[in-house]
Amino acid sequence: MSFGKMNTFVEIIRTDQTKDDAGFVTSKDVVVASVRAYKEDRHGTKVWANRAVFSTATALFRFRAIPGLTVSPSFSIYI
Repeated sequence: MSFGKMNTFVEIIRTDQTKDDAGFVTSKDVVVASVRAYKEDRHGTKVWANRAVFSTATALFRFRAIPGLTVSPSFSIYI
């Protein structure tokens, strides 16, 4: 994927949950990476459906591999 097509800036977010002394859980969003990505909106083709990990996906994001970071489905992407 060329940098010319990667024109959408996205933040990859991880939600960390911590428990305080009283036992209450608080959630905090942590920005793992801010990168350029290629965004492809949903189309009704089989090729698009085969690229998507989930059948309910509405958009695909492609970005270059980040050394030392394993992206999981529990992460969120903010545009």
